[in-house]
Amino acid sequence: MKLMVTFIILIFSSFAFAGEIVLLTSLKLEGRNIRHLEKRFNKAFSRSGHELVIHHQADPKTLYQVMTSDQTEAVIWVSHAAGESELKPGFKADNIILDIWGNDVKNFFTLVPQNLRFLGLVGCQAEKILAGFRERGNYDAHPNLEIMSFEKKVRLYSAFDITIKAAAKNLAINKAFVSDGNTTPIHFDIKRGAFEESPSLQPGWVEMGDQVLGFFDWDASSPIREASINEVVLNKIERKNIKFFRAKSGESLNESMGSLTINSVVGSWKLFAKDGRPIGGTDQQLYVFKRP
Repeated sequence: MKLMVTFIILIFSSFAFAGEIVLLTSLKLEGRNIRHLEKRFNKAFSRSGHELVIHHQADPKTLYQVMTSDQTEAVIWVSHAAGESELKPGFKADNIILDIWGNDVKNFFTLVPQNLRFLGLVGCQAEKILAGFRERGNYDAHPNLEIMSFEKKVRLYSAFDITIKAAAKNLAINKAFVSDGNTTPIHFDIKRGAFEESPSLQPGWVEMGDQVLGFFDWDASSPIREASINEVVLNKIERKNIKFFRAKSGESLNESMGSLTINSVVGSWKLFAKDGRPIGGTDQQLYVFKRP
């Protein structure tokens, strides 16, 4: 009898978590097109038992919140993307996934929430970008994660339909999320301070290689909590310099990014600057890695 009760509890507990299915769009869409996408999205998942969440004109902060939330079980991202291409001999354009403001947010898709089962990117040539992430070990610890993207240029609605059908099929299978617990995370303590003449700060995010370490909002005093990189992934990052990007938005802002203080057992980082001022413009900063 006890075995039967235990078996029943296990069955029901496997259905217990029904997280969020999140649609993020970052295109300049008219109201009619927005309603068209929402209608298809809601119809596809109306009986799934999941909470449906929609964000239009999604920016880096929104994307970061979704990609670090334990409630996120499926993500569908819709925006412009492009694979690496040669503009002319010797000059190449990098792989990009753009939000509506022109932020390259591709590296946010190396973040994998604890319960994420499906990640779908509706954009041209995004498959090459995600394949590169996989080759560099970013998804090794998440064997049950299904990723959907496209190799060539796509039409919005047809690609969107293919993606939501794949997501619905994946979520209909009662498959427990599995994470490889044998990998060791390397932790970072990253704090931001304001320059004396610029007490107000703009939002921005921090990257190493293709890993997003965290996102800063307006508050200068708070550190990025629990920033970490998987040890296996860290060892595959060729250049361990850290970049700090300003998050572009629809507003015209002139505030400073501020500066970072970065601590880790791995080594130390120094701001690439002249006379204490960052080199590289107002949209990003480079922190050069030095081994301990």
